[in-house]
Amino acid sequence: MMEFFTGFALGTAVGVFIVLMFIRSAVRDALESADDSLTRLKNLVETEIENTIQTRVEEHDGVYYIYNVKDDAFLVQGSTLKEVKDSIEKQFPNTNVNITSGDVDVIKKLKAEFGAS
Repeated sequence: MMEFFTGFALGTAVGVFIVLMFIRSAVRDALESADDSLTRLKNLVETEIENTIQTRVEEHDGVYYIYNVKDDAFLVQGSTLKEVKDSIEKQFPNTNVNITSGDVDVIKKLKAEFGAS
């Protein structure tokens, strides 16, 4: 009878050990997968930041002038958002342009023309 309890206890211990090893492996795999996903996300965000120009807008006599916020360099001009957008796409392909500063009323006009909120 003692052998039965010893065998049962040993079997249970081995079973628990196997289950814990399985759980440990599953958790490790999940963490590695999450780490890979975070690395890919980080790389994507860094690429987006590198491919984005922060700009400011001015309007003079119905013409929009777009400047790089970083160095105040003139980028493009246009009478409509479409002209501005087309010029930006031509000069800066695969680049996002965010109008982040400038005359609030001009920014509202451009957003209304573009249909953005």
